[in-house]
Amino acid sequence: AMYETNFYTVTFVTDGNGSLAGQTVHTVPAGTSWTELEIPETTANKGFKFSHWSVGEPDAATGDITVTAIFVKDDDQYFDVTFIAGEHGTLNGTASYTDIIIDTAWSEITVPVPEAEYGYKFAGWDITFPKRITSDVVATALFVKDESLWHTVRFTSSANGYLAGTTVYTEILNGTSFAEIAVPTPIAAEGYVFTEW
Repeated sequence: AMYETNFYTVTFVTDGNGSLAGQTVHTVPAGTSWTELEIPETTANKGFKFSHWSVGEPDAATGDITVTAIFVKDDDQYFDVTFIAGEHGTLNGTASYTDIIIDTAWSEITVPVPEAEYGYKFAGWDITFPKRITSDVVATALFVKDESLWHTVRFTSSANGYLAGTTVYTEILNGTSFAEIAVPTPIAAEGYVFTEW
């Protein structure tokens, strides 16, 4: 008696997040064991890793079958970029980016604009920005005193009197009203009167 052997096609494909190397289509006799197949090598696209085949390992070929390589997001390849405003300033723009895929060019990140409080100026960032993102990045905007806007106020009297109270104030911000400064009390010497500042 002659027996006819059935042949089946086993096709390997990807879910689109990786590629396969090796033979992807096999025509095999019925009953071929999974372990007898030359299974293609999987290579994940950037940001993904191979997880599993869509079909477990069947005992034997019993019909045509398509087996899909399933790739999943690889969290180890994604990073966060965070910008922080240091003391005496704020940031204008997006201060936090999440899920940035590894090796993304820094030029794809829009760095927020540092804005200093009055009396201060932006002095730079506390880190050098990388050319490519390969880890989490936290950058702090540094602000320093703008010395051109800070003054010392000194009260003095003539020889015909003296001043009671504080006579020297440092770190007075440009534009500060004299109403905000405790002006010392002029005390005239005997035989004199205070007339004006």
